[in-house]
Amino acid sequence: MKIVVMGAGALGMSFGGFLAKARDADGKRSHDVTLVGREMYLAPVKTEGLTITGILGGHKVKGLKAVTDIKTPAAEYDLILLTTKAFDTEKAMRQIKPLIGDAYVLSLQNGIGNEEIIAKYTDKVLGGMVIIGFEIAGPAHTRVTVFADNVKIGRLDNRVDKELKEIVEIFNDAEIPTDAVGNIQRHIW
Repeated sequence: MKIVVMGAGALGMSFGGFLAKARDADGKRSHDVTLVGREMYLAPVKTEGLTITGILGGHKVKGLKAVTDIKTPAAEYDLILLTTKAFDTEKAMRQIKPLIGDAYVLSLQNGIGNEEIIAKYTDKVLGGMVIIGFEIAGPAHTRVTVFADNVKIGRLDNRVDKELKEIVEIFNDAEIPTDAVGNIQRHIW
């Protein structure tokens, strides 16, 4: 799966790292992950790889694509993780609008109203709830500090369908404990 993480700070880099390190049965990388974020965070990731430590274990991920601006043609990605601050949702969606194509856009942001903004740009919107704490521990190093509950992912229309289950399976295979839920709005805060 081709995945873009838009707003790759502590949470975005960590999720991107976990997804990028997932392997298939033959030991090959399962996902092509591109991190989009600030140069000060991503420059060291390009040269050193990403180290993730903390309560979900220690991991070193090399070969992550890390950019400050994304210009790949539309319809090339399968999933876009939106991990920007809530006040940057509209700006981020304008930037990635040409990339959306048939991709799902999954908000992993704090706060309410983000999914409604995303829905102005695509009907393939997924909401997410994350009660896992992440921090930037140093250059190219994130730390998982808190794990209060599994990630919750759901559709705005409350359906739990094959596509949602497949995305949740991808997260679980990447060692991100995740559940598909029928009413994501109940979980988002």
